Amino acid sequence: MDAENDTGELLERLETHCLPRALKIKKKVDQGEALDEFDIEFMEEIYSEVGENQSVIQRHPECERLAANIVELYMAIADRAMANEKQAGLSHH
Repeated sequence: MDAENDTGELLERLETHCLPRALKIKKKVDQGEALDEFDIEFMEEIYSEVGENQSVIQRHPECERLAANIVELYMAIADRAMANEKQAGLSHH
C-alpha cells in the first residue's frame, strides 16, 4: 500500500471513528461520569495510533490538525476523568 492510501485511511479513521467516539466520551466525563474499561482502552488506542503514525501525520497538514485536536481532546478527557474520580472518592467519605 502506498503512503497516500495510508494517509487517506488514517485521516478517514480519525474523522469517522476516533473523533466521534472521543467526543462521546468527553460528553460523558463532562456530565460527571467515570470512564469505563472500554473508554480507557479506546483512549489508549487513539494515543498509540497518533504516536505510531507521527511521521505520516507531520507530512500532511490536514492529518496534523485533526491529530492535534484529538490529542487535545484526549488530554481534556483525561483531566476531567481524574477530577471526576477524585470527586467520587471525596463523596464516598
